[in-house]
Amino acid sequence: MAKENKADLEELSEYVFVHPDDYERRWTLAKKLYMAWEYNDALKHLLILKKKWARKLNVLRYLAATYYRLGLYDEAIVELRGITEQWPGEVAVWEQLARVYEVAGRNADAANTWEQIVRISPSHPIAARSVQRLRTPSGDARREDLRLRDSDSGIDLSPYRICKNCGAQNSDEFERCWQCHSALRNEDVPIDSVHAVSSVKNNAWVRTLAGGMSTVAALSMSVYVTLHTLREISVGSGSAYGPVYDALAEALLIPRILCAVVLAVAWPLALWTGFRVTGGRPLPWPSLCGAGLLLASISYLSMWAPVPWLMYAPLAPAAASLAVILVFSGASFGRGTSAWFAHGIIVLVAGVGAFAATAGIQPILQLHAIVDYNEKMLAVREPGSVPIFATNTAGSRDVTWSPTGSTWLDQFGNTVIIKASLDGAEDTISAEGTISISLLHKDERIGTDGPVPNSIVARVLPDESYKLHVSGPEKVRIEVLSNGALQPMNALQPSNEIGESP
Repeated sequence: MAKENKADLEELSEYVFVHPDDYERRWTLAKKLYMAWEYNDALKHLLILKKKWARKLNVLRYLAATYYRLGLYDEAIVELRGITEQWPGEVAVWEQLARVYEVAGRNADAANTWEQIVRISPSHPIAARSVQRLRTPSGDARREDLRLRDSDSGIDLSPYRICKNCGAQNSDEFERCWQCHSALRNEDVPIDSVHAVSSVKNNAWVRTLAGGMSTVAALSMSVYVTLHTLREISVGSGSAYGPVYDALAEALLIPRILCAVVLAVAWPLALWTGFRVTGGRPLPWPSLCGAGLLLASISYLSMWAPVPWLMYAPLAPAAASLAVILVFSGASFGRGTSAWFAHGIIVLVAGVGAFAATAGIQPILQLHAIVDYNEKMLAVREPGSVPIFATNTAGSRDVTWSPTGSTWLDQFGNTVIIKASLDGAEDTISAEGTISISLLHKDERIGTDGPVPNSIVARVLPDESYKLHVSGPEKVRIEVLSNGALQPMNALQPSNEIGESP
């Protein structure tokens, strides 16, 4: 039998040597070496697993036990203390730490650890008695009080039960779960404590699949919204959300993209920091990066929300990040919300900083004024398309555009498309090339050809006077409209007789 076990070890060792990235088989090899008392060899593999594999509780407990077997008590204590920082509710780990402290002769630390166990689990069967024994000056540390096992010299390998309600591990003598106080049924099968975590049903693949599909969907939607909106603006038709939305889409395209890129980098770091600050267990880095990409995509989509919703846009990524922390990390609600708040500060600083670096802070500070102006624009019959001139022949008139109430929108949303069209001449004359329009500011011609025939695109300043010239076929009505976020002051009123030059 011993020869067979040795052959299995040799075969497994050769396999791991050839396939060094197969961490599942390396983990199996480390356990077999430990059980075969080959602690030095087991230690080498456990250290590799600690560094390169997902930090599973059992790997670290085995590592601590191996250090103990080699007489390296300080190293064992360091590992166990690290485990308690990541999994502070694992009573079995605290028990293991207390026993190592006591065997190492550090009775005061052992007593403090048992007191911590009492705080976590007041009904613990031996914690209070152990504290009293260790605090008594004449106390004699007897082997039976340490509950040592020959199989692990200070590492309790006694069976315990997994609570089916919350997944916590409980000593075999417990009748109720120390974490959720649920009754432990008699039919629950005791589980060897060293292999407990791997025995619990793992649904991580479901969360990974859901997260991956959500990320792909959010990224695809971000690309679609961006390209679709820019296409509508480029052809001069405008989006369905009005001229203010179009002005923001054009002016803030680069700041929005830069902000999303920065968030995709900053969000994984923020999540990791949030968990570390609050003492929680961070997700593995691949999961953190995937979550960061998902949340950055949701944030980017929120930036393209209709103007009235922009003030509430941060709520979407905030809610999504809280869901990611609670669902994908498995953290408790209290610890999850603490990590969410801590990481949120980093995300806010990174996102606002990246946006302000290219767009300035004024779009954020003046958002309320922009939203108010958008409401006024949408209240008119045809927002963003206002008739400013009508004539039956060549003519001209002075045009002045009104300020929006936001100095930033006045400056960066002041692109207007001036379009002239013929009415009633479709059957006799082609509209293209029959009308000439020009816009002058202080006797200087401004504007370029627009995206549609008989139109020009110009950037205008509010409260400045411009001269508009129009010429076309005689005895055919020409109507000129201004399209854009800025509204002309002296728009053509419905009561004006079409065909008369103002």
